[in-house]
Amino acid sequence: MIDIPRTVHESECEILARMLLNLDAYRTCCARLTATDFSDRFHQKVFELLKEAGEKGEPETRMLTMAKAVQKSPFAKEVNRIGKIMSEYGHWAKNNHHLDYHLRVVVESAQRRRVADMGQACLDASQNESTDYREVISTLSNEILDRTVGTSERVFVGDTIFDTIDEIERAKVKPPLISTGLRILDDRMGGMGPGEVCTIAGMIGGGKTSLALHLCMYAAKHGKSIGYFSLEMSARDLQKRMIANLAAVNLSVLFTGRFTREEGQRIAHASNLVNQWKFAIFDRNKRLTVKHLRDIVMSHKKQYGLDYAVVDNLQLLTPLNPKDSREQQVSVFSRECKLIAGETGVTVIPLAQLNREASKSNIGPKKEHLRESSDIAANSDVILIVYERPAAEGEAVPNGWTPMTIRVDKQRRGPEVEVPVIWNKAFQQWDDPQFSAVEWEF
Repeated sequence: MIDIPRTVHESECEILARMLLNLDAYRTCCARLTATDFSDRFHQKVFELLKEAGEKGEPETRMLTMAKAVQKSPFAKEVNRIGKIMSEYGHWAKNNHHLDYHLRVVVESAQRRRVADMGQACLDASQNESTDYREVISTLSNEILDRTVGTSERVFVGDTIFDTIDEIERAKVKPPLISTGLRILDDRMGGMGPGEVCTIAGMIGGGKTSLALHLCMYAAKHGKSIGYFSLEMSARDLQKRMIANLAAVNLSVLFTGRFTREEGQRIAHASNLVNQWKFAIFDRNKRLTVKHLRDIVMSHKKQYGLDYAVVDNLQLLTPLNPKDSREQQVSVFSRECKLIAGETGVTVIPLAQLNREASKSNIGPKKEHLRESSDIAANSDVILIVYERPAAEGEAVPNGWTPMTIRVDKQRRGPEVEVPVIWNKAFQQWDDPQFSAVEWEF
């Protein structure tokens, strides 16, 4: 019995020999390997030559085509070496015996080389004083992700259908979606799903941040972990809005300090509640890129757990390439948010502005009015567009509250719908509308 070759070099020779002798082996190797997986530069060239030659001709003549191509190649020495392997092991290399072993040896060796290259590149960059250490960390983490996150696995329906039924049954007892805290909105979209991108869009000052805070606060009340990336407001400004919501006090008194004794007690109680939440605010990082965002999200999830990651505002992120057009930059922002959600299972909630045309529309703002890039809509699983509406017939609007609409302009769990809500801007509160005589028509 022939001993299995134990060196990477011998495994590479075995693979190339099998590619010449066996069509099935050729197809397997082409599907699982790239030229850079080979450590020997001559092996890389021969693999590329075999792969190129194998794409010509019919299956029955492909082996002959490749053999002739190899003989005419400038790598005569390497071809002879492979020829010796073929002649020595030809009686058993014609089948796929031990092929998986050789493939595993070559792939694992290639991964080790790449890890070593990453480490050396990181060491070289860290010794350069002009290099931002955060960029070094971000680049290294991205390289690691690229090496560890593989392509999607093939799933046969017959193998997983009963697991899906079990998941449906479990949803009766413990719904997998996170409630928004608004009854009608939950009825129409089910809630916020893990690993989804839910974009909240609106005009400037139209309630985007207030609605995002409402969703986060309701989730935090029920034990969820929140990460809020604020590129506009400071952490203290956001906390004041949270306290105004919980204490039911006018937001302005928290900036002026002119509140009554009773309001002060409610403020203190609200502060104690917020202090118990798993709610982290990353405020005013003016150089926050999507790479930094992904690093922070993954690190925070690993250390503390994370359910929501809010980006306020998506269009204020720092571009990776300042030379790109603005549309390309925003497209990259939204695409990376999609990747972050998919890789981490975190619900990513980017906030986005609408363009000026939205205010001129007779039917209200739609996803086509998203500012600067249509890819925001393409990369979103859910789009919530918030805007003011006139009071409906029979609707009792409490004093200080404004009738609003949340248009679910895209979702994967139902049709596009318009959901009526009311907003108290002074208290930063959101609620379902109240109707006295006529129920809202959906």
